Amino acid sequence: MLAARSVAVSTALRLRISGAHRRRAYVGSVPGRRANRDRDFEGGMRRIMADYFGLDGSEPVYDEANFERRFRVPRVVFERIFADIKEEPFWRQTVNAMGRPQAYALQKLVPAFRVLAFGETYDCADEYDRLSKATIEICVKKLLDFLNTRFQPEYLRPPTKTELNAIMERSAARGPPGCIGSLDCTHWEWRGCLKALVGQYMSRKKRRAIVLVTICDHDLYVHHLFVGAPGSHHDLNVLGQSPLFMDMMDGAWPPKDLPYTVNGRTRTMPYYLTNKAYQKYPVFLSCYAKPATRKQRIFNRLQEAVRKDVVHLYGVLTSRFQMLLRPSRFTTVTQMIKAVKAMASLHKMILFERRGYVLSNGRVYAAAVARSGGCGSDGGMWSGAMGGGVAAPPTLGSAHAGGDDSVGRGGGAGHGGVVHAQLEPLPGGSMPDVRIGMDDPPGSFLFFLHAGAAFTDNDAFVTLRDDLAEHVYGKREVFLARYL
Repeated sequence: MLAARSVAVSTALRLRISGAHRRRAYVGSVPGRRANRDRDFEGGMRRIMADYFGLDGSEPVYDEANFERRFRVPRVVFERIFADIKEEPFWRQTVNAMGRPQAYALQKLVPAFRVLAFGETYDCADEYDRLSKATIEICVKKLLDFLNTRFQPEYLRPPTKTELNAIMERSAARGPPGCIGSLDCTHWEWRGCLKALVGQYMSRKKRRAIVLVTICDHDLYVHHLFVGAPGSHHDLNVLGQSPLFMDMMDGAWPPKDLPYTVNGRTRTMPYYLTNKAYQKYPVFLSCYAKPATRKQRIFNRLQEAVRKDVVHLYGVLTSRFQMLLRPSRFTTVTQMIKAVKAMASLHKMILFERRGYVLSNGRVYAAAVARSGGCGSDGGMWSGAMGGGVAAPPTLGSAHAGGDDSVGRGGGAGHGGVVHAQLEPLPGGSMPDVRIGMDDPPGSFLFFLHAGAAFTDNDAFVTLRDDLAEHVYGKREVFLARYL
């Protein structure tokens, strides 16, 4: 009995190794297979048109507010995407081998947006859109690819120098001059994580997730997005993997030609607002861990209030696109990365469409100046009135901005003047001229060495934070008025 069982096991193993035990290949339409469902593509398309766009001259059933509630984007944004995508090969209406017309482009786009908007399953809209689960899944992936290919270079890019100047000016009006955004991390739970990767992606909350690193400004414009790090990593480890951190270590970012003045000192390295978990570097400004004086407590209050911009961004993204709020059903990290970047692009498209309806920070600043009895300029240059704004760039040795292109992260050009110092000749020979104050050539070893030293200078961080605390304390009535 045991011998027969061992022979059977060995035979099964031999067949499996030789490839005889394989999954049956797809054979298509053969007798005995279940027939395809009659989807009635024409009826599904007429239903969509009647509900949201109007059919046969009649008004749509749902108005603009209901349209945005269902698709989470304004109608003008949806129509722009549809106009760009309808002529793509996958989205065009085709005819099958039997001569029957297939689904329309709009009929494929509607359920894909519903999946992004509510995080619903692929077959949830089957009876309404008349599409199968497999077709809707393909539509979602094709939509993500199109959004990233078409709109990511336009909406997920580094800010231009003009935009950086505007961000720094408005930051000076809010309190911290030299600030170019807020940085933070969050997690997106991964329901479809493979069992082999559970330990790698398990977060401290015992949930499988990936990490998102985001930088935004006061208008919630996303300027940097790094997605895909395993959830088991700490925020510092994730930040160290991001291209932004590597560019900072190489001296390519942030730009050095945007000086600002605070507490009588002019600096050339802008910074991001972070929480206390990040490194104490001059480019990451955090609050005091244990404030001992009233000046430090007031600075902490303002810093935490301004830093909430990135927290506000996460709240807006998860409320608008509930796919980020629910555990992801994607089975690969690559698809999750595409989904996050596509939703960030849609978010910025919506902001550009609606920024005319948002109360400008200039009006908020004007109201604060009126309450304090001061006077400000009308041209948007708020630095003079707030005492600590953007200083004028130096004329000697400074790099000139070449138009309004995006600020590159590979130039690393120097911005200091060349000063020659004649040294005394040594006995028996002469010493050549030594150039003091000359920036190291970009790409050289000394350039990277000095850039890394300046980036990780803890003394510069302490001095900057103390100067900002002094600056904020002197104008505390104006800066904290909007938060009281």
